[in-house]
Amino acid sequence: MALPQTDNIKSIIRLIFGRAERKFSELVLGLDREIERHGSAAGARWWLPHFVAGYDAFNVEIIPKDEPLLIVTTILHLAQEKGWL
Repeated sequence: MALPQTDNIKSIIRLIFGRAERKFSELVLGLDREIERHGSAAGARWWLPHFVAGYDAFNVEIIPKDEPLLIVTTILHLAQEKGWL
């Protein structure tokens, strides 16, 4: 069930999500610009520090040296620490 599209509801949604939406949009725009100027690898290097607070590596010998590596997390508190939520 969706909310009615009234001006009051739109204002409430904007108040709740507007800041996070703006910050995320600016972040994605920065990524797009970095990829355009310097390529995908540079874009990934630019993007990663915005999301990674730190890391520990175990069994590094099995990590591919010349291939892309994607690490995904669903830990919400990291986004909250960065102020995205």
